[in-house]
Amino acid sequence: MRLFWKIQNGTEEWSKFFQAKFQNKKGEWISYYKKSSIWPGIKWVIEDVNEDTRWMVGNGDNILVWKDKWIQDGTLKEQFPDNLFITLFPEMKVSDLFLEEEWVIPSEILKMIDINELPVINGGSD
Repeated sequence: MRLFWKIQNGTEEWSKFFQAKFQNKKGEWISYYKKSSIWPGIKWVIEDVNEDTRWMVGNGDNILVWKDKWIQDGTLKEQFPDNLFITLFPEMKVSDLFLEEEWVIPSEILKMIDINELPVINGGSD
């Protein structure tokens, strides 16, 4: 599982190789067969890793508001699949929601979250 986390979130050359080879253009992991000696073994842990992990917010630059699990048990996109605000800003980053280490949350997002669940902004990398 740790190996997959490093592949999914790494910036090293080998991580980028796996991302380029096994992700589609939307950044989603492929589910179809592709010749590889190790991909079948890694592929089966994707669901477990995604279910059991949650981002720790640093500067928010690497975390997508809708697609990543950072505030609740699931992604906001999963919980609010038909929300218009999500479709208007599909690539919004968590870093877009704070200014000078203070949360600045649009009212549309406040309707989806409990403000008491907002993590403490600790700066640094996510």
